[in-house]
Amino acid sequence: KSQEDTAGSTMTRPDGLGQLLFPLLFDVAMLERYILLCAQEIHGGLRDKPSKPRDFYHTCYNLSGLSVAQHCSNHVEEPDEGYGDTEQSMLAPTHPCYNIRVDRVADMLKMTWTNL
Repeated sequence: KSQEDTAGSTMTRPDGLGQLLFPLLFDVAMLERYILLCAQEIHGGLRDKPSKPRDFYHTCYNLSGLSVAQHCSNHVEEPDEGYGDTEQSMLAPTHPCYNIRVDRVADMLKMTWTNL
């Protein structure tokens, strides 16, 4: 099968440089829904699951997952008003390996040791 057959449709890379070379292994809409509905702590921060307390590790991990879900896919359906307002929940693209914003990765890759 081609990538398009496997993934359902073509997916773009978060850096805008073309297509992903592989299909995503998770359901984008369900990941977004879980993070926005179940992982948020009412007083701020994110958690592993509703029965656990918030912590820095899971806050970072959830924000990374949400960013990847939002930007490393072809997810273009209308947002479900029950679990998220696109204006408030859209994150900047995060590099899936470095876990920092894609524009910052691009800036670092442009740097040379003489610029430090």
